[in-house]
Parts: sequence; C-alpha cells; structure tokens
Amino acid sequence: MKKENWFLVGLVFGTLFLLFFRQNLGWKIQAFFSPAVNLQSDAQQKLVLENESLNAELALLRQIKKNQPVRNGAFLPVFVYSRYPFNFKNELLVSAGANQGVDIGQTAVIASNGAASSGSILVGKVEKVFENVSLVRTVFDSRFRSAVRVGGFGTNALLKGGGKPELSLIPKDAKIANGDVVYSASPDFPYGIAIGNAGNVRISSDQLFQEADVETNYNPNELQSIFIISQNF
Repeated sequence: MKKENWFLVGLVFGTLFLLFFRQNLGWKIQAFFSPAVNLQSDAQQKLVLENESLNAELALLRQIKKNQPVRNGAFLPVFVYSRYPFNFKNELLVSAGANQGVDIGQTAVIASNGAASSGSILVGKVEKVFENVSLVRTVFDSRFRSAVRVGGFGTNALLKGGGKPELSLIPKDAKIANGDVVYSASPDFPYGIAIGNAGNVRISSDQLFQEADVETNYNPNELQSIFIISQNF
C-alpha cells in the first residue's frame, strides 16, 4: 500500500478515536471549525432580512409620495382686522388686496402646526378684493357650500356652512364615525385641506342619508392672522 494511502487511513482512524474516545477534545475540534460557518451563515441571514425590510420600507415611502397631492401654491400671511364689538363669524376682513396679489376665489387657511405649508385648516375663500384689503367668506357663512370627503374611506359629503357647519347627503351605508377628519375635495380648493372633524353622526330626517356636524378647533372671532393661498394648485 502506498504511503499516501497509509496516511489517509491513519488520519481517518485518528479522527474516529478523538470523536468516540476523547469526546471533549472531539467537541472542541468540531466547535473550532463550526462557529465560523455558523456565524457567517447567521450574518448572511441577518443581512438578507435587513435588506428585505429596507426594500419594504422604501416601497412604502414611494407609494405614500406617489399618493400625496402636489401643492404649488404660495402662502401669503395676512392680518385679520378686528371688528369688535361685532362678531362676524361668516366673514373676515384681511390686510392684503389686489396690490399684494390677492384675487377672488383664492383659499384662506390657518396653520395647524405653526407653518401653513406643513399643515393647514380651511377657513374659507376670498369673496371680494380691494386695493389693499380683501373680504373672506368663511365656512361659518350660511351661503357656503363645498364638496368634501370624510374619514379614511374618503366618503363623499356636502359641507353646508353656517354658525354650526354641517355635513349632508352622506350615503346611508357609508362607514363614518365621530372624529373622522373632514377635508376639501372640491376643485375650488387645494385638495385634502382639513376643515374639521365629524361629530354627532346621525341618520337624516328623511331616512335616506347620513348627516353630521363639523367640529372646528378654533374660534373665528379670535383669529388675528391667516394665510391666503394663490390659485396655483
């Protein structure tokens, strides 16, 4: 028998002896080689899972960005003139007019998070424009009407202005609840601006639709400044 073959036979018997008769030493030898393989396998698996998680998050962010409405309107800050002691909730006189670029039909909002661009609440729309002042008709005007949507399902409704704004013509089988956000959906306004929250959801008197109150978190008589959005949206 060749020397190489004797060497292989000796190596095999030596290994078997260590594994069966010197188990502690055998386990040490096995552990010496195994951890590197296991660690490498675990690290690879961890990287794969992290990569899948990052890809899922990236896909979600892309979808959110795709669904967000694009707003290009400029926000013009204006002061609201006091008309105390008269409380006109239905209209506001503001400190900008044609000379400042204000035009009839432009949207009036207040900032919900300190900056109008990061979060706005619809107040109304510009009804009359003079040289340096304008008149804004608010959602508290009984003549105010606008198509809106409600809640996460985007249920259609008609916003009727007044001292207590209301929602009407809500489909009877629609799923809406107290607290659902009411937001603009009319082409007269930038899409998706919050108006308030639905409250006191109920069946209409004719039993054909649902209706609800619109709860706002501000008092129009206490507004001292608002923003006018240009009609560029």
